[in-house]
Amino acid sequence: MNADTIFSNITLTKIPGRYGNWDEEMLDHAGSVCGVIFQASDEPCLYATGDTVWYPGVEQAVRTFHPQVVLANAGGNMGWQYQSNMGTEDVLALHRAVPSALIVATHMEDLNHWTLSRQQLRDFARKKGFLSKLRTPANGESICIFKSKIRNSP
Repeated sequence: MNADTIFSNITLTKIPGRYGNWDEEMLDHAGSVCGVIFQASDEPCLYATGDTVWYPGVEQAVRTFHPQVVLANAGGNMGWQYQSNMGTEDVLALHRAVPSALIVATHMEDLNHWTLSRQQLRDFARKKGFLSKLRTPANGESICIFKSKIRNSP
């Protein structure tokens, strides 16, 4: 994990990601990715995973920060014949690591390389018993999870 940055009383912590379950040579070719932990007083801790699969770095982040909300890029997207972000088993591992967190699955059904639909993920979550902790918002849909609204400074 990298050093924190503070912006408008929000602490941001960069979390390394793993863009797919590829060998190291392919990962070097694909480039680095990251997620971000957002922490503000009196607000839920939020983890935006970015384009990553479940791997020990994500597990360490959720066990260290205990986020109440996780925005997970979960379209099971495929790139170069490899999954490049979370699929069903990754989301299940995420839920098992932080079972009290609300998982908001994003990055679905909006790119030509997604392989996991919102309905498929909801069906999977229902079968595995964590549907109540999962949201799969439609494109353009808003979900309110914060107590206050962030405003631009004058």
